[in-house]
Amino acid sequence: MGLRKWWRSRKPNIEVTGEGNVFIGVPPGVHIRCCGTNNRVEIVEPNPNFQVDIMIGTLGNPVHDCVIRFERDCGCADVRITLVESGSRLLVGEGARIAEKTEIWVSDTHPIYDAEGNVLNRGREVIIGKHVWIGTRAVIMKNTHIPDGCIVAYGAIVAGRKATEPGSVLAGNPARVVKTGIRWSDEPIEAVLRRKGLV
Repeated sequence: MGLRKWWRSRKPNIEVTGEGNVFIGVPPGVHIRCCGTNNRVEIVEPNPNFQVDIMIGTLGNPVHDCVIRFERDCGCADVRITLVESGSRLLVGEGARIAEKTEIWVSDTHPIYDAEGNVLNRGREVIIGKHVWIGTRAVIMKNTHIPDGCIVAYGAIVAGRKATEPGSVLAGNPARVVKTGIRWSDEPIEAVLRRKGLV
């Protein structure tokens, strides 16, 4: 059954292999595949538009002690989240909006080594602040921190700490800060222009 069919059915779908995994507040429209032990997914009072596909580990690579937490009123549309490294975490702040076809990679699926055999691409966490708007088809990579009130533009690829101050706009590949000092609202632009007497 395809992902969109699960969402149309508006029923949560959780597939688990392993012990001690905890799922709290998972609403309809969410698909979780979890392989491993002591992993935790918590979704606090989500926005009615909340459609996410979450993969924690795989049958060939079970992971342990991973955490995903969405604070209240987060909205997601057709978002894919991948954690395949034990101890990694995704934290999403209150009121965040993540648009369709966005991918969040908390860890890579294969290691990259240096000449001495040290792993160079460890994934630890992705932290998305409060009231962050992530545009359609953005990709958020491992070890990324996005401050409160930021906007990630359509198709941007964000890796690491590209923005250090709240209210920044990140755009491009690789993403960089293109504007600071912004605020945004999820009400229709027409309503704002009408209220200001501009239409």
